[in-house]
Amino acid sequence: MEKPAVPQILIMFIIAADTGFGALIVVWTVARRLFDDRHRLRLDRLKTSAQ
Repeated sequence: MEKPAVPQILIMFIIAADTGFGALIVVWTVARRLFDDRHRLRLDRLKTSAQ
């Protein structure tokens, strides 16, 4: 492997990891917002653009 390729691979790994962590944070946040303590889906917590 050539020397210049190493930083590029590292940067691509960091971008991929940040994307994965971002997706996990979004899923976790939405799950906490839409489900209550008894794991019931709370559709009343959704807001529509008309409200």
